[in-house]
Amino acid sequence: MKLYNSYCYATIDEVAQNIASAPLVSGGIIQSATVSGQSISIDYIYQQKNYTALVTPPDCTELGFNSSFTGISTADAVELSGLCVLALALAFGVKILRRAL
Repeated sequence: MKLYNSYCYATIDEVAQNIASAPLVSGGIIQSATVSGQSISIDYIYQQKNYTALVTPPDCTELGFNSSFTGISTADAVELSGLCVLALALAFGVKILRRAL
């Protein structure tokens, strides 16, 4: 099952069909959406130029609307913010030590 636009689809083919049926924002037009493994290749025209985008929808566990995917887990967010605080504390410590010299 794959998550796209807060909706969990049964197959990646259904996601591709949903993408192909929607127009692109700002006047661009989607030409096709084809499945390639676990990704979807989207061909579209924007301002009279052809573009291709590759989209890899994340997995989900329950069919229907699902807005629980945040892209980063809470544990990862806590670890990353802890590392940022450590880097700032070290920079502040170096600044204080330079004043003492």
